[in-house]
Amino acid sequence: MNKGVMMKKIVMFLIGTVFCANLAVAETLNATVDNSQVPLGETIELKISYEGDNGNMLQPDLSVLQKDFTIYGTSTSFQTSFINGKGTQKRKWNVSLLPSGEGKYIIPAITVGNFKTSPIEINILPAGTVTAQPDKKTNGNVAQEPSFSAELTVDNENPYVQQQINAVLTLYDNRGITLQQNPVFADSKDWIIKSLGDPKVEDKDGTREIKFFYALFPQKSGRMALPVAQIEGFYVSFEDTQPSHQNIGGFFKFFDMNIDNMFGVQKPVVLKTKTKMIDVKPIAVEAGDNWWLPADAVNLVSKWADNHPKFKVGETVARELTLTASGVAETQLPDIILPESENMKQYPENPEITSVQHGDKIISQAIVRVVYIPQEGGEQILPEITVPWFDVNKQKMSYATVPAAKIFVKGQTTSEKQPDNIGTSEINTEIADQSAKASPEATSTALPAKANYMQLALIVVCAFFAGLLLSYILLQRRINDIKNQSHAHLSGEISKDLQAGDYRSARDNLLRWGSQTFPHQNINNLYDLAECIGESEFKEQMEKLNAALYAGKNVALDNDLIMHQVKQKHKKSNKKTPNKPLPDLYK
Repeated sequence: MNKGVMMKKIVMFLIGTVFCANLAVAETLNATVDNSQVPLGETIELKISYEGDNGNMLQPDLSVLQKDFTIYGTSTSFQTSFINGKGTQKRKWNVSLLPSGEGKYIIPAITVGNFKTSPIEINILPAGTVTAQPDKKTNGNVAQEPSFSAELTVDNENPYVQQQINAVLTLYDNRGITLQQNPVFADSKDWIIKSLGDPKVEDKDGTREIKFFYALFPQKSGRMALPVAQIEGFYVSFEDTQPSHQNIGGFFKFFDMNIDNMFGVQKPVVLKTKTKMIDVKPIAVEAGDNWWLPADAVNLVSKWADNHPKFKVGETVARELTLTASGVAETQLPDIILPESENMKQYPENPEITSVQHGDKIISQAIVRVVYIPQEGGEQILPEITVPWFDVNKQKMSYATVPAAKIFVKGQTTSEKQPDNIGTSEINTEIADQSAKASPEATSTALPAKANYMQLALIVVCAFFAGLLLSYILLQRRINDIKNQSHAHLSGEISKDLQAGDYRSARDNLLRWGSQTFPHQNINNLYDLAECIGESEFKEQMEKLNAALYAGKNVALDNDLIMHQVKQKHKKSNKKTPNKPLPDLYK
């Protein structure tokens, strides 16, 4: 065989060897987990690695994980190398998975391009379980104390429905968890939940305990599950290598440095308390048909707007009732029922309701302002006001009361008011009687010498009074012009207020108008104004306006009727009503 043929064979052999070597670079796909068993609430790191010549075009299909896992984050790294002129690509994905519950799970096969990973079996242990973690130094396993766990405890497992029970949510932490938000409660529709202040942190034998305090109010009776508390946060791990740094790791290894051990990797944690059942007692039979108010203590007090209120027929007097309950949520407070009174109109406003945390109790308070308008004069009794409640400590019904009060009301009802005893006709009759008794001799004994002086003095006096009369007439005319202008302005303002539904402004302008239209009457409130008008239909409208102002009722006023009386009556102000002192209108 000549040398030329031999050289050709050798070259062909070498080419074939290189070709076969290139063909031998096959694509591979693998999946592993950092730990096959972890306590519930901690994440598992799923690591997917690909090696081949098409890594930059591939992405894993993670949708198959959504059934049993929550994906809390993904990261990726990419590396390219060349062997004998052939490029090889390595790509890795790290996926943080949070299992949905305890027990054994299968991480299904993950599709990446034309390849699939093998399924992986994992075991999720109860939260707080001691686990065996791999030890890199000995290549064996070492027992590790629980990293995290959470527990919800209550001080009363057999409360009455709507009674406050105190709960403590404790987070046990061995890894330095950072919370992302306050704990939340799932399935809490049958509960009222109130925070009892800031959490407390304690260190017990190297374990950090974070305690959160709550007041729970069950809204149903019977066998009930406590609401499940969920805590979310993360901790920083310095054990794993972050994939994003692998492509530059060689540079830092040259200086014996590890970027990942300097900054660490954030790993999410989601903890849930175990379901716990309690027995909730129904409404006590002793409560009967009363509003159910289970509490530790209830107090009802009364305070008048004026320390020494003066009661007068038709005038307003304001009173403030304050109901305070311990161990009660604000939505559970009852309405304060005012006993009906024939001789007293009562207009309660909408209550102002608040709640505060005091120690380990929720204190709720309702303040109701009531306007009273006496309808009859004389001695009267304001009835007792009572709020029934159930004492959870003594297990019996109790009552918070404002005692009955005796008051004296000045004035009379409209039907009993009498006209003035002395009228103009009686005064004229008295003057006539006195003239008739005058002696004829006394009128004819004036001296002739003094008559001229008397006539001159009389003329001067008459001229003086004539000047005063003329000035008065001119001044009165000017006053009337000003009054007419003022009446027209107030009439327009009243009309605007009624159309806009601004009843407080309408009340104020009506009282101003009444004071100008009836200057000789003391018009202190809308009832006084109605008395001056003297029309039953107008009085009915003023009662409706009072009800809207003081009782918060929706009323339909007859604006046309009110404005008709305003336009007609300001020229007729000679109707008299008894004088009344000015009261403070309740606002």
